[in-house]
Amino acid sequence: MTAPDEPAGQRREHEAGQAGDLTDDDAGVNSFLTLGDDMVRNLMDVLQRLDRLRGVLDDAKSTLLQIDSATIDVRDLVARLETDLRSANASMLAITSDWLMASPVRSGPLTLRSAPFWHQP
Repeated sequence: MTAPDEPAGQRREHEAGQAGDLTDDDAGVNSFLTLGDDMVRNLMDVLQRLDRLRGVLDDAKSTLLQIDSATIDVRDLVARLETDLRSANASMLAITSDWLMASPVRSGPLTLRSAPFWHQP
C-alpha cells in the first residue's frame, strides 16, 4: 500500500513492482478488444443476413431462382465467416501469446495492476 502523500510516479513504480512480471500491455489489450468488438459486430451482421436468407428459403412462395440465389449467399456467408473467425483467432492468439495469463506454467491467482483477479478465502 502506498502513502497518500506519495508522488504519482513513485506510486506507479511501487504498483508495477507489486504486479511482478505482468506487462501492462495497453496496445495489446486495445488490439484484442478491438478484434473482439469487430468479431461480435461481424457475427451480428451474419445473423441478420441469415435471418433474411432463411425467410427466402422457408417461404413456400419463393421461386427456384430466389432459393438458388439464397443458397449461394448462405455458402458465401459461411465461407466469409470461417475466414474471419480463423483470422481473428490467429490474431488474438498472437496478441496474447506472451501474456502471463496465457503461460502454460502460470500458477496462483492472476494479479493485474496489484489487484487480485479473483479472491481466495
